[in-house]
Amino acid sequence: MTAPCRQAMPGVMRRFRAARLLMLLGTAPVLAPLGACAANTGLTNLRPITLRDGSNTVVHFVPDGRVGLIVAAHSGSAPARNDVFVVLLPSPMAGEGWNIVSINAGPTLRGAGQAAVQDTITAAQDGIPGLRAVRFARGKMNGIPQTFLLAAMKDGDGRSPVTLEIYRLSEGNRTGGEQFIQVRQFRSSRHYCSAADALSREFGLPSDSPDSAC
Repeated sequence: MTAPCRQAMPGVMRRFRAARLLMLLGTAPVLAPLGACAANTGLTNLRPITLRDGSNTVVHFVPDGRVGLIVAAHSGSAPARNDVFVVLLPSPMAGEGWNIVSINAGPTLRGAGQAAVQDTITAAQDGIPGLRAVRFARGKMNGIPQTFLLAAMKDGDGRSPVTLEIYRLSEGNRTGGEQFIQVRQFRSSRHYCSAADALSREFGLPSDSPDSAC
C-alpha cells in the first residue's frame, strides 16, 4: 500500500506549482498597449532592450540568434549633452571581428548610412530639451520576429505633435552589411513635452516619467 504522505504529494506539488506560477506572473513586466497609430503598423510584442553607459552585449540581438553589441556613450557636456549609440554585429567572415550596423535614416534621424544614432534627451540642439529620442526593442511586425530601432522627433519647444519612425534590422549577406531600414513613419495625434514621453506612450514602453512637464 502506498504511504499516505506519498498519496498527498501530487496535490501538494500542484498547489506549490500553481502558487509559484502566480508569483512569476505577478512579477512579470506588464506591457502597456500601443498607441492607435503604432497599433496600425503591425507591431506586436514590443520589449525594450535596456542599455547602460559603455559596452552592452545583447544576447539574441538578431532574430536568428546572433549576439549584438551596443556602445552607449555621450557627446558634448552638460547642459548640451547628447546620448550616442553605435551598434555592432560579429562579421560572418572568420577572424574579421565586428561590423558596424549602419542606419539608413529618415527625416527624424537625418542621414543615410550613418554609423551612429543619437538622441537629445538630456538637452537638445537650440536649447530645447527632449527634442529627439531613440530606443532599441525586440518584437514582431506582421507576426515576424524583428529587432527595431524606434525614433521620435518633436517639432519644437512646448507641447507639440511628434514624428515617430520605426526602423527594422535588415538581413545582411555573407560578408555582413546589416543595417536599420525605415519601414514606417507616422505623426502622433497627442501633443507631448518630450520625444522620450512620446516613444514610451505611443509604443507602450516603460518610462520613469509618463509625461514630462514642459
